[in-house]
Amino acid sequence: MTNWKNRKELPDLIKLDLKFDITQLKEDIKKIKFQDWNACISGELEALRQKWGKRLSTVAYGKSNNEIDLDGKQYDTMGYQQLSLSHFNPNYEIREDRNSGTQWDNHWLGGKKELDQRAYNILHSNIPSYLKLILESLGPNLTRVGLAKLLPGEEIKPHRDFDPTFSTRFHVAIETNKDAVFNGTHIPADGHVWFANTGVVHWVKNNGDTPRTHLIFNMDGQGLLDDY
Repeated sequence: MTNWKNRKELPDLIKLDLKFDITQLKEDIKKIKFQDWNACISGELEALRQKWGKRLSTVAYGKSNNEIDLDGKQYDTMGYQQLSLSHFNPNYEIREDRNSGTQWDNHWLGGKKELDQRAYNILHSNIPSYLKLILESLGPNLTRVGLAKLLPGEEIKPHRDFDPTFSTRFHVAIETNKDAVFNGTHIPADGHVWFANTGVVHWVKNNGDTPRTHLIFNMDGQGLLDDY
């Protein structure tokens, strides 16, 4: 893509003409679902959580892993949980061919590489085969990847994140229910990839009786949006 688009020029939420095998995805995620879903509480995303994580986990925001006090609760009782599938790359550099025309072509978000999610682009070594295959198929501009789970009755309040000229975010629903919605729209677990414009106000509610789990991946580029 030659001309990058900002948040006002892209749809808030749209289903792409890109679809993965949801049966294989679900089988692969079953293999890792019992790992610690603690990325928004502690663990290797500590730098991102301390700087940007207020909306994700107020109990952990601004604190080191050792400073977090869950007041006797387990992380898996938290309403919103994350499982990181990629980690920090100390050798990552902003690509030379980046041409969004914004500061992100030559500056780190937050002024430091450790605070910029684009640098979290190394996939974990234990990712199951099909999931690894589809992530690698997305190409070298794939950055941070993870799973996000919202428990029944929970919500993510309206907020805005970064503009799509910094990074683009995509969702694939893994498990969900008809009463789980993103900005009022239900994303079915059918393997389709959806673009979510994080530069506009967005929110999530799970009014159903089962968890809502999404695979979320980020791209340093807008190639997947060429037709939108």
